[in-house]
Amino acid sequence: MEEGLSSVETYCEEFGSFFERIGLPRMAGRVFGLLIIAEPPYLSAGELEERLGASKGSISETTRLLLHLGFIEVVTLPKERRRYFRIKVESAYKMLEDQIDLFSQLRRLMEMGATLVSERNMERRKQMEDMVHFFSHFEEKLKHILHMWKERYEGRRD
Repeated sequence: MEEGLSSVETYCEEFGSFFERIGLPRMAGRVFGLLIIAEPPYLSAGELEERLGASKGSISETTRLLLHLGFIEVVTLPKERRRYFRIKVESAYKMLEDQIDLFSQLRRLMEMGATLVSERNMERRKQMEDMVHFFSHFEEKLKHILHMWKERYEGRRD
């Protein structure tokens, strides 16, 4: 644990680093990490600001991004005007679906590229076709894994 940080702060920082590695803002990871462990399982913008030591603008921008990505949702409570944020249970599915979409896009680009490679360069064409098969295989397997998990998870919720 980093010196001077609580275990919760360290956890949120680790989530921030993870989000950075996947191309998202560090603050998005910190907010997501805090919301995962929040009790009750929702926090207001003010509570996020206070617990993360972040500015109002930063939290506003970050929650808008996470809402747009489908990672969090807004919750309102009876007799309260304040909005709260919580993790969207389906966010893990959304992350995997996004990865499947990336594999699919990359496969299509490789297919297009393979048609552009001259027939005189069969070695390069074969390499591209191998990449198409690779991405196609992963796309198919990830779709199957997601489908199986959804069936299993839905079965547990009933």
